[in-house]
Amino acid sequence: MLFLTMRIALLSDPGNFHTRKWVSALIEAGAEVHVFSFNDCGHQEFGWTRIRAPWPMGGRLNYLFYLMGGAALGRVLKRFSPDCVVALNVTPFGVWAMKSGFKPWIAVAMGADILAYLPTSPSNETNRGWSNTTGKRWSISRLKESLLKPLYKRWVKKALRSAQHVTADNLVLTQAMQDVFDVPSEKITLNRWGIRPELFEADPSQPSKTKARYFIPEGNKVILSPRGLNAFYHADLIAEGYLEFLGESSIPSTLIMLGAGYPSMPQTSEWQQSAKSKGGRILVIEEILSPQEMADLWQIVDVFISAPTYDGYSSSVAEGRYAGCIPVVNPIQGNLEIIQHLENGWICQPFTAGQLGKDLNSILLCQEELKRRFADKNKKWIEENSLLKPQAKAFLEMIQKIILLQSTENQA
Repeated sequence: MLFLTMRIALLSDPGNFHTRKWVSALIEAGAEVHVFSFNDCGHQEFGWTRIRAPWPMGGRLNYLFYLMGGAALGRVLKRFSPDCVVALNVTPFGVWAMKSGFKPWIAVAMGADILAYLPTSPSNETNRGWSNTTGKRWSISRLKESLLKPLYKRWVKKALRSAQHVTADNLVLTQAMQDVFDVPSEKITLNRWGIRPELFEADPSQPSKTKARYFIPEGNKVILSPRGLNAFYHADLIAEGYLEFLGESSIPSTLIMLGAGYPSMPQTSEWQQSAKSKGGRILVIEEILSPQEMADLWQIVDVFISAPTYDGYSSSVAEGRYAGCIPVVNPIQGNLEIIQHLENGWICQPFTAGQLGKDLNSILLCQEELKRRFADKNKKWIEENSLLKPQAKAFLEMIQKIILLQSTENQA
C-alpha cells in the first residue's frame, strides 16, 4: 500500500508511445511524474522538460549527448528534487541517469537494451538489427553499429550495475541480464506492463464503423501486422507471405500493415500492387494510431502476425491476445515464453514467406475452431498477468521500498 505521493523524474522521449502509456498509468496510480529529455514534444498530456543538448547537431540527437550531459541533468534534478529517477530504456536514458549521479534511480530494461548484445543474438546473423531496418548486409548504419556495439554494451553494463533496481518485461530479459551483464537476480523485478481493458469496451456498432473507415468489405478476413514496416519486424516476409497466401487461397482478405512511426521499407508500394493483382489488398497505415483507435482496430482483426528479430514483452501481442485475435508468431524466445503452438496461438516455423502463406491458409480455413481454442485462454492470462493498472501500482510499491531502503542507507 502506498503511504506517500512519490515524486518521480522519468527520463525518456515524452512523445514515445511507451512513455505516454506508462506515465499516464503511474499518475493514475497516485504518483507525481515529470518527464525530462533532450527531445521536444508537442503534447501536454503530462509535465515534461526539454533539457538543452550540450551542442547543436542540426536537431539530431547523438549518444554523446547522454554521455556528456550527466552534469546538466544532475543540476535539473537537484532543482526538481524527485524521490526517485526512472530511466525508460537503459540505452540511452539509463546511461544518462547514471551520469547524473542521482540516487536512487531505476532502470526499465526493454528488448533492444539487452538482447542486441547477446552472443547468440539473431541480429548478428540476419542483418536485421534495430539500427539496420532495411535488412541490407552492408550500410553506413550497419558499419556504425558494428563499430560502436562493444562501447554501447560496456555502458549498458555500467548502468545496470549503477541502478538501485532494474525491471524487465519478460523472462528472457531477466535471464540475459543475469547471464551476460552479471546483474544479481534480487536486483531484478519482472513487470509486464499491460493493457487497458476499458479501451476494448466498444459499442456493438464500432466494428462496422472501423471497417467503413478503412474501406474493408464485410466478409473480408482481416490480417494485421501491427509492429512496424521494416526489416527488424520482418515486414518483407510478412508481405511476401501474404502474397503466397493469395496465390493458393480464394478467401477474401485484407492485410493491414502498421508503420508504427518507423521508416518503411522501400518495397511497400510493390507489395500493394502485387496484392491487388492477386485479388487481395495490403492497407498501409503510416501514422501512429491513438490507443482508442488501436483498440477499435483490434475488434475487426481475425489474425495478427508478430515476428520481430528479438523481443521483450510486446504491447501489441498483449492487446491482440486480449481482443481474441489469433496470434501468429515467429519462434524467438520472447514469443515461445508466452505462446504455445496450437494451445493459445500459432508458431510459424520456419518463419519464411512460403511457410507463412501456407499457415495463413490453414488458419483461416479453421478459424472459428482455433479462436474457440485460443481466445479464452489468452484473455484469462492477460487479465491475470498483464493489466496496466495493477502493474503500475506494483511498480510504485516497488519504488517505495527502494526509496525507504536508500533513505536508511543514507542515514547509516
